[in-house]
Amino acid sequence: MSNLATVTPIKPHLEVVEHRVAELDDGYTRTANTLLEAVMLSGLTQHQLLIVMAVWRKTYGYNKKIDWIGNEQFAELTGMAPTKCSTAKNELIRMGVLTQVGRQVGMNKNISEWKTKVNGFGKTFTRSVKLTFTKSVKTNLPNQSNTKDNIQKTINTNTPLPLTGAAMGRLNLNVARQNESTTNPS
Repeated sequence: MSNLATVTPIKPHLEVVEHRVAELDDGYTRTANTLLEAVMLSGLTQHQLLIVMAVWRKTYGYNKKIDWIGNEQFAELTGMAPTKCSTAKNELIRMGVLTQVGRQVGMNKNISEWKTKVNGFGKTFTRSVKLTFTKSVKTNLPNQSNTKDNIQKTINTNTPLPLTGAAMGRLNLNVARQNESTTNPS
């Protein structure tokens, strides 16, 4: 009899993992530092910032100033829904950050035309809203003070007394009169 056991070697399953390293040889996007800094200081939302970067990639990345970029292309580059891409792009056009000529979109390099925090639009807008809102609220307030109704809880410890013969007779008489008046209206 032999008490030998067979041992099977267990090797971990190794997968080849490819490390991606950014290289200038794979392509790059030239952007002016002034433009980059203005975008960083402009107070754009995340969706708007993603659209700006997608416009840079599709225009400056191919040495163009303006190009036709569809919502599906924006969605593919940013990972957002096409409708959200369209909304963010239209907001940027209204703010003057992007320019649109027909169906082509490009970056507005004239930073002084932007309606963002860089040019003081974010701060003045809030200040003006605060002033007009507080004036309208103060003028429409009625002259009354805040009141609070205090309802005290009282426990009724009086138990109702049972109806006696005379009280029961009056109750029956009142019920009979009400029934008579509803059946014989005069």
